[in-house]
Formats: sequence, structure tokens, C-alpha cells
Amino acid sequence: MKGKNKHLDDGLQEAAEPQKAKGQGALSRRTFLKGAGLATVATGALIAGCSPQTTAADASSPSSGSDGTSGSGAENPLVGRTTFTTYANPDEIGLVHDTSQEETVDVVVVGSGITGLSCSMIIAEQAPSAKILMIDKNSFPGGNTNFAEINEPGQGMAWADALAKGVQTALSSLNLTDPYLYAHSYYDTGRITGWLYQKQGVQLADDHFYYKDHMGYGTVQHLVTTMSSDSTYANIELRTSTQGIALLMDDDHSCSGIQVKMNNAYSNIHAKAVMLATGGMGTNTDLLSYYTGQDVVQKCTQIGAGQDGDGHLMVETTAHGKSKNVDPTPMWCLIKDDSLNSALSVASTMQSANIFINESGARFSNEDYAGASPFASVVAQDHLFNNQGKVFSIMGQGLFDYFEAGGSDRSGFYYYQTPASLQDDLSTIGNNKNAYQADSFAALAALIGVPSDAFVSSLQTYQSDAAAGTDDTVFGKPSKYMVGLGDGPYYAFEVSTALIQTNNGIRINTDCAVCDQFYTPIKGLYAGGIAVSGFNTAIYTMGTSQHVGLWSGTQAARSIVTIDLGGTVADNWFGDSEYSGPLPDMSNL
Repeated sequence: MKGKNKHLDDGLQEAAEPQKAKGQGALSRRTFLKGAGLATVATGALIAGCSPQTTAADASSPSSGSDGTSGSGAENPLVGRTTFTTYANPDEIGLVHDTSQEETVDVVVVGSGITGLSCSMIIAEQAPSAKILMIDKNSFPGGNTNFAEINEPGQGMAWADALAKGVQTALSSLNLTDPYLYAHSYYDTGRITGWLYQKQGVQLADDHFYYKDHMGYGTVQHLVTTMSSDSTYANIELRTSTQGIALLMDDDHSCSGIQVKMNNAYSNIHAKAVMLATGGMGTNTDLLSYYTGQDVVQKCTQIGAGQDGDGHLMVETTAHGKSKNVDPTPMWCLIKDDSLNSALSVASTMQSANIFINESGARFSNEDYAGASPFASVVAQDHLFNNQGKVFSIMGQGLFDYFEAGGSDRSGFYYYQTPASLQDDLSTIGNNKNAYQADSFAALAALIGVPSDAFVSSLQTYQSDAAAGTDDTVFGKPSKYMVGLGDGPYYAFEVSTALIQTNNGIRINTDCAVCDQFYTPIKGLYAGGIAVSGFNTAIYTMGTSQHVGLWSGTQAARSIVTIDLGGTVADNWFGDSEYSGPLPDMSNL
């Protein structure tokens, strides 16, 4: 049945089974949805250099699980219970402000990426009378899903097999992940991808691994357009440029709504359930440094939009307390303060033929990222670099010629073609203080501040080995990647990792309910996506964790309908069948 969704049109003008286990739980090629169509958005603010600113496993189905108003700051004992000591909290997240504006809805979903979109849509499908408000702090919907590329479809499995796989996943992560959360996501894979790709008709690339055109914003556009045109979703209102500020708590374990800020005014939204789909904190390095104790400012370039840790801060005012184990998860590399769509960055930082030198003037790896699987190389490279003080990529005319002739073995996040010419990028990088040029190795060492003897010796050894076609050092790089620097001038580019997202943080059970440290759920409060703990470690998860976001969005929706709205979820909530289309071609991964 088709119709018109006035709430969505207004909001876009700016931009089952199984039962639960107890206690578990500056440039861009991107375009974004804005208004009724697509508008190109310059991403200087999105791609910018960092600045300081369970029970024992049982092979049977798991047993059954989880079971306002706000006053002024002076009246509400929960106000100010956030625990920062060094974070300035400029948006005053977690602090309830005086306001006379009040609204009542059934459900508030905070965030409109794949987690928030799927949660809102499934609630609307299964509880047609429920009034759902979905908000996003950005002026456009989609969050980090706009940057996502991968969300592979798959088939579900029997619960015993899903649990066994979840346990194995946890063991392989040194038990840093939750076997039950993974088991539920594995169990539901056929359903959640059936809902997305068959019921909703989201398109995949020809390899059935990536979103069509490798661009998640197309998926966002598709889902938001469906919500706007299909009367099934008429009770969803999407408000962009609206920030969740503080949870409205009746007590530590009971959430009754959320305070939001829009047009510099605060409003209390009372609801039966609040879903936090707020993403990570990769674009808020001050907060990330506070949570992790790491100096992330010096070694990263931020990628994304609105990943500011708002959800992590809001749950601090509940029985959940401060989030634990928040991990920066870098992906890809680039010349520090350069852009990810720079062909020069791709050529000089992401190739097996590169030569990397650390702050001691020494080579420290074999640079052969093609030797691992391409995905492993994506994440391992970044962590390798972050274990050094500084890393420089050294280039000469020989390497320029090699890459311009098609010698790249890896592509960049924003640049999929082997660069035909690097000269344009080279001519524009002169103002980057992290790029250096000299006519000799010794002069280059002086410019970058590394010991000259070690630096010159490392490069001379590499040059002679490259001429002989073999790496006789302990690193043993494959001979096909032993490409000499050639003649000068020589260049040193300081390498930075790209901080795509963070993993972990908010504690949830298998209902996706937010829990205290003893896994007692907080009534009416849910979370999902990369904001939650239990799925990922400090390793980047493909597609900005789209699978995690899709599972948690759909599971939270089902929990909210049954637990908070008192309804039922249809056995075929995912559509006519589980995913039955072609499976991904994994041969190149």
C-alpha cells in the first residue's frame, strides 16, 4: 500500500526466535541524501586531520531472558552524574536542562544509520499504531552508513551451530567478544539480510559482497525513500539536526524518555522506549582520549560524521555507568593531513612496494601487505604503524615510475583505480608540513629528524637488494615488490592512519537492552551498532560494522515491540523467506 509520509518529508527538508539467554547481552566522492534528493556535500569537516579538541554455552535454544518525567537540574538527582575528569563535555551530554517543551511518543530512536533505520522500520511494521521519532544530530540521515561499503548477505543456521560458531569466534578473539551476541547474530543472518535485500529491495554489487557501487549512502537513500513513500511507515518521524542530550530517568534502572536539542532549544521527549544508535566516538578525539588514555590526536585522521560518543556519555547517568573497553579501530593509511582520495597517499602508504622507515631511521617490516589477505592487510598495517613513534614512506623517481605504470597492488578507500599520474598530487602537497623533499638521503634524514647514519644505511641496503632482486634482510620481502627508489629528488611522507570508527562501549544483553555491570537490564533503554560491546575488538570490522548494526537494529525493534509496547512480532517479520539469493564471492578476500 503506497501513501505519503508527511513526517518524513518534513524531517528530510534539512537534510522471534530464539528466546534470549539470561544475562547476555580537501575532497570527496561521496554524496548524501538531503531533502527529497541527493546533494553533493564537501567533506572538509568529514575528512579532516585530527586536532586536540553468560552463562555456560548450551547447545539448545537459550532460555527466556529480560524481563517519566524529568525535572530541572536542581530537582533531578541524576543530573551531573557523568564521570569525566578531563573531558570538557562542550555539548553537556548527559545533563538535563530546564525546559517547558514536552512531547510524548512511543519510541525514540537516536541515530539514523543502518541500526536506527532498521529498528524504526521494523517497529513500524510490527506495531502499526506506534508513534516513532527517529532523530539525527547531522543535517542529513545515514550516519556512518553513508561511508560503508560492505554488508554481505548470508544464510542463517540452526541455533546449536550458531552457538558453536559464536563460541569459536569468542575464542579466536581471546574472549574479548561475547559468544551469545555473536550466536544470535549468526542465527539471524538469513532473516536480517532477507529483510534488507529481499523485503526492502536494497541492491548489492555484482559480487554480492558490497553495497551497490560500494556506497552505503545509496542504501540510506533507498530506505529513507521507502519510509517517505510507503504508508506502512507513516508513523515514523525523522528529525535531522536534532541531538540527543540526556536520558530522562525515573531511577537508575528505568528510562522514560530523552531530552533533545534542536534549533538551540531543549525538549523532553517522553517514550516507552529509547534506542541509542549513536555510533562510536571516532570524530571526538578529546572524548576518545579520555576513555582510552591514548594520544589518538597525534597519529590519526578522522573519517565520518557525528561519531562523537553521545550515546556512551548518556548511559553514564544510568546504572550502566561508564562504558568500558572503547577501542579506536583505524583502517587504511594516508600521508598525514592529506585526503583519502589522494592518489599520492594511496601510492605512498598502501602498497607492498613501499619503503617504511621509523623514527630511529630503520626499516621495521617487510611492507608486504599483499602477502596477507587484503582485509587483514587493511587493519594490520594500521596497527603496525601505531606501534612505532613515527613512520615515513620514502619515495624516489623509481617508485613514482613504478606506480604510474600500474604497480599498485592495493586500492584506497576513496580511490579505486591505479593512479595514472601522481604529479598533480605531488604539486599540491607542498603546503603539507608532513611532506619533505631533498636531493640526498642524508639531507632527507636531517629534514625529518631521524639519525642520519641509520637512515642512509637502511636505504642504501634496500637499494642494493632491490637491484639484485631479493630482500636479503631479516624481513624477506617478496622479490616482485623489491622496487628501487631510483634517482632523486627523494621524498619522505609521514604516514597517518585513518580513524574510521571505534568499537565497543555500551553493555547490552541479547535483547539489545542496556544493562548494568551485573547484566540487569535498564527498563526502556536499548543500544546497538558500533556503540555496543561484545562484538568487536580493536580490529576494524568491515563495512563500518554494518552486520552488527543491522542485527542489533532488528533485534532491538523486536524486543521493544514485545517488551515495551506489549505487542507481538510475526514469525515472518523478515519477509516471505530468509535470504535466498547469491552468496558473496569471497575469493578475493
